[in-house]
Amino acid sequence: AAAAEQALRSATDGDVTIKRDQAGRVHFIGTQPGQPAARPSGIAETAAPATAARAHLSKHAALFGVNDSGTELAVTRSYRSGAVDVVRFGQRQGGVPVLGGELAVSVDAEGNLVSINGETGATAATTTATVSARAAANTAKAAVAKGARVDTGSLRATRPRLWIYDPALIGAPGV
Repeated sequence: AAAAEQALRSATDGDVTIKRDQAGRVHFIGTQPGQPAARPSGIAETAAPATAARAHLSKHAALFGVNDSGTELAVTRSYRSGAVDVVRFGQRQGGVPVLGGELAVSVDAEGNLVSINGETGATAATTTATVSARAAANTAKAAVAKGARVDTGSLRATRPRLWIYDPALIGAPGV
Protein backbone atom coordinates (compact mmCIF):
# COMPACT_ATOMS: atom_id res chain seq x y z
CA ALA A 1 0.00 0.00 0.00
CA ALA A 2 2.86 2.39 0.77
CA ALA A 3 4.32 1.84 -2.72
CA ALA A 4 0.90 2.45 -4.28
CA GLU A 5 0.54 5.70 -2.35
CA GLN A 6 4.00 6.86 -3.41
CA ALA A 7 3.25 5.99 -7.06
CA LEU A 8 0.02 7.97 -6.89
CA ARG A 9 1.68 11.02 -5.38
CA SER A 10 4.46 10.96 -7.99
CA ALA A 11 1.96 10.68 -10.87
CA THR A 12 0.53 14.16 -10.25
CA ASP A 13 1.96 17.65 -9.96
CA GLY A 14 -0.69 18.65 -7.41
CA ASP A 15 -1.63 17.40 -3.99
CA VAL A 16 -3.39 14.09 -3.50
CA THR A 17 -6.14 13.70 -0.90
CA ILE A 18 -6.36 10.33 0.79
CA LYS A 19 -9.22 9.77 3.24
CA ARG A 20 -9.31 6.84 5.62
CA ASP A 21 -12.03 5.52 7.91
CA GLN A 22 -11.58 5.08 11.66
CA ALA A 23 -9.97 1.68 11.10
CA GLY A 24 -7.39 3.25 8.76
CA ARG A 25 -8.83 1.77 5.54
CA VAL A 26 -8.68 4.06 2.51
CA HIS A 27 -12.09 4.93 1.09
CA PHE A 28 -11.21 7.92 -1.11
CA ILE A 29 -8.28 9.22 -3.11
CA GLY A 30 -8.56 12.32 -5.20
CA THR A 31 -6.49 14.88 -7.05
CA GLN A 32 -6.77 18.63 -7.15
CA PRO A 33 -8.92 20.17 -9.89
CA GLY A 34 -6.87 20.43 -13.07
CA GLN A 35 -4.07 18.26 -11.61
CA PRO A 36 -5.08 14.64 -12.31
CA ALA A 37 -2.69 11.73 -11.87
CA ALA A 38 -1.16 10.87 -15.23
CA ARG A 39 -2.48 7.80 -17.00
CA PRO A 40 -0.13 4.82 -16.68
CA SER A 41 2.46 4.32 -19.39
CA GLY A 42 1.27 2.13 -22.23
CA ILE A 43 -2.29 3.47 -22.04
CA ALA A 44 -3.18 5.67 -25.01
CA GLU A 45 -4.90 9.02 -24.52
CA THR A 46 -7.73 7.63 -26.66
CA ALA A 47 -8.14 4.43 -24.61
CA ALA A 48 -11.63 3.54 -23.44
CA PRO A 49 -12.42 4.86 -19.94
CA ALA A 50 -12.67 1.30 -18.57
CA THR A 51 -9.20 0.51 -19.94
CA ALA A 52 -7.70 3.62 -18.34
CA ALA A 53 -9.56 3.03 -15.06
CA ARG A 54 -8.36 -0.58 -14.86
CA ALA A 55 -4.78 0.54 -15.53
CA HIS A 56 -4.99 3.03 -12.66
CA LEU A 57 -6.39 0.32 -10.37
CA SER A 58 -3.54 -2.01 -11.26
CA LYS A 59 -1.23 0.63 -9.74
CA HIS A 60 -3.35 1.95 -6.86
CA ALA A 61 -5.88 -0.70 -5.75
CA ALA A 62 -3.54 -1.87 -2.99
CA LEU A 63 -4.50 1.32 -1.15
CA PHE A 64 -7.99 -0.19 -0.85
CA GLY A 65 -6.75 -3.62 0.24
CA VAL A 66 -6.98 -5.23 -3.19
CA ASN A 67 -4.12 -7.58 -4.01
CA ASP A 68 -4.93 -8.39 -7.66
CA SER A 69 -7.22 -5.86 -9.33
CA GLY A 70 -7.38 -7.98 -12.49
CA THR A 71 -9.14 -10.87 -10.75
CA GLU A 72 -10.70 -9.14 -7.74
CA LEU A 73 -12.45 -6.26 -9.54
CA ALA A 74 -14.93 -6.52 -12.41
CA VAL A 75 -16.47 -3.61 -14.32
CA THR A 76 -20.14 -3.32 -13.40
CA ARG A 77 -21.02 0.00 -15.03
CA SER A 78 -19.48 2.92 -16.91
CA TYR A 79 -21.01 6.34 -17.51
CA ARG A 80 -20.21 9.99 -18.16
CA SER A 81 -20.68 12.46 -15.29
CA GLY A 82 -19.89 16.04 -16.22
CA ALA A 83 -16.27 16.27 -17.36
CA VAL A 84 -15.27 12.78 -16.19
CA ASP A 85 -16.04 9.19 -17.02
CA VAL A 86 -16.90 7.04 -14.02
CA VAL A 87 -16.16 3.32 -14.14
CA ARG A 88 -17.60 1.22 -11.32
CA PHE A 89 -15.94 -2.03 -10.30
CA GLY A 90 -17.51 -4.72 -8.15
CA GLN A 91 -15.28 -6.72 -5.85
CA ARG A 92 -15.09 -10.49 -6.32
CA GLN A 93 -13.29 -13.17 -4.36
CA GLY A 94 -12.80 -16.47 -6.08
CA GLY A 95 -15.35 -15.32 -8.67
CA VAL A 96 -17.97 -14.65 -5.97
CA PRO A 97 -19.27 -11.07 -5.65
CA VAL A 98 -18.72 -9.25 -2.35
CA LEU A 99 -21.84 -7.48 -1.05
CA GLY A 100 -21.01 -3.76 -0.86
CA GLY A 101 -17.45 -4.19 -2.19
CA GLU A 102 -17.17 -1.57 -4.90
CA LEU A 103 -14.74 1.02 -6.24
CA ALA A 104 -15.65 3.93 -8.53
CA VAL A 105 -12.82 5.30 -10.67
CA SER A 106 -13.16 8.74 -12.29
CA VAL A 107 -10.94 9.55 -15.27
CA ASP A 108 -10.79 12.64 -17.44
CA ALA A 109 -11.11 12.68 -21.24
CA GLU A 110 -7.42 11.75 -21.65
CA GLY A 111 -7.59 8.81 -19.22
CA ASN A 112 -5.89 10.62 -16.34
CA LEU A 113 -7.02 9.73 -12.82
CA VAL A 114 -9.27 12.20 -11.02
CA SER A 115 -10.40 10.01 -8.09
CA ILE A 116 -11.11 6.56 -6.74
CA ASN A 117 -13.64 6.01 -4.00
CA GLY A 118 -15.36 3.08 -2.36
CA GLU A 119 -14.67 0.17 -0.09
CA THR A 120 -13.59 -3.41 -0.40
CA GLY A 121 -14.20 -6.25 2.01
CA ALA A 122 -11.89 -8.47 3.95
CA THR A 123 -10.76 -11.72 2.39
CA ALA A 124 -13.42 -14.37 2.90
CA ALA A 125 -12.51 -17.59 4.69
CA THR A 126 -14.38 -19.53 2.01
CA THR A 127 -16.23 -18.97 -1.25
CA THR A 128 -18.38 -22.04 -0.73
CA ALA A 129 -22.00 -21.76 0.38
CA THR A 130 -22.64 -22.80 3.98
CA VAL A 131 -26.39 -23.35 3.44
CA SER A 132 -28.27 -24.89 0.56
CA ALA A 133 -30.07 -22.76 -2.02
CA ARG A 134 -33.41 -24.17 -0.79
CA ALA A 135 -32.64 -23.28 2.84
CA ALA A 136 -31.58 -19.76 1.82
CA ALA A 137 -34.79 -19.24 -0.16
CA ASN A 138 -36.91 -20.53 2.73
CA THR A 139 -35.14 -18.25 5.21
CA ALA A 140 -35.64 -15.25 2.94
CA LYS A 141 -39.35 -16.02 2.46
CA ALA A 142 -39.84 -16.48 6.21
CA ALA A 143 -38.16 -13.14 6.97
CA VAL A 144 -40.22 -11.26 4.37
CA ALA A 145 -43.44 -12.99 5.47
CA LYS A 146 -42.80 -12.03 9.08
CA GLY A 147 -41.99 -8.40 8.25
CA ALA A 148 -44.86 -7.98 5.81
CA ARG A 149 -47.26 -10.10 7.88
CA VAL A 150 -48.17 -12.35 4.99
CA ASP A 151 -48.27 -16.11 4.56
CA THR A 152 -45.02 -17.69 3.28
CA GLY A 153 -47.09 -19.69 0.78
CA SER A 154 -47.97 -16.46 -1.01
CA LEU A 155 -44.30 -15.68 -1.63
CA ARG A 156 -41.89 -16.93 -4.26
CA ALA A 157 -38.13 -16.62 -4.13
CA THR A 158 -35.82 -16.34 -7.08
CA ARG A 159 -32.94 -18.76 -7.25
CA PRO A 160 -30.43 -17.62 -4.63
CA ARG A 161 -26.98 -16.52 -5.76
CA LEU A 162 -23.86 -16.82 -3.66
CA TRP A 163 -22.42 -13.56 -2.32
CA ILE A 164 -19.72 -12.87 0.25
CA TYR A 165 -20.96 -10.87 3.23
CA ASP A 166 -18.63 -8.54 5.11
CA PRO A 167 -20.79 -6.68 7.65
CA ALA A 168 -18.22 -3.85 7.88
CA LEU A 169 -19.00 -2.82 4.30
CA ILE A 170 -22.63 -2.05 5.01
CA GLY A 171 -22.35 -0.95 8.62
CA ALA A 172 -24.19 -3.99 9.90
CA PRO A 173 -23.41 -6.21 12.87
CA GLY A 174 -21.58 -9.47 12.19
CA VAL A 175 -23.42 -12.73 11.89
